[in-house]
Amino acid sequence: MYKFEYILEEMDYVEFNRHVFYKSPVQRKNMMWMRFGVALIPLLMLPLAVRFLESGAMLWLSCAFLVILSLGWIFLFKKFLTRLFKRLVGKLDIVFGQKISVIFDGKNIIEKTELGENRSKYESIREVSEEHQGKSVYVFIDDIRAVILPARAFESDAQKEEFIKHIKQK
Repeated sequence: MYKFEYILEEMDYVEFNRHVFYKSPVQRKNMMWMRFGVALIPLLMLPLAVRFLESGAMLWLSCAFLVILSLGWIFLFKKFLTRLFKRLVGKLDIVFGQKISVIFDGKNIIEKTELGENRSKYESIREVSEEHQGKSVYVFIDDIRAVILPARAFESDAQKEEFIKHIKQK
């Protein structure tokens, strides 16, 4: 039996949404198009700058600006995406900062909050995945619902690894 008690923070939910987003092959493809496709737009304007601007400092400044704009978009895209997820999570009607108690008793997964209790059977677990930086563990009950276990809910990395191994064996 595993029992975890923690406070769900907004960034935990933002990281969960980002994890789900990156996990989807369709979303990853869309993200690559958005990241690099949008960066191409200023680069496509370079021939226009060369054609319509006289040679000299103004031409070089315009070209440098367009290249910096493209590179800036490529390198700052992840921060942009995180801000987007924060904004979307902020619009949801979720109460952050409340204490959550999650119990894995071998037959059921019991989530208790100040607002109520949610039970799921162990058989309903579809997948267990760890966030790529090890910040959280997600136990997916179905395609869109998961138990979010931040790293601070575990006493140690060893306990986290033991828990993941235990859940994957079920």
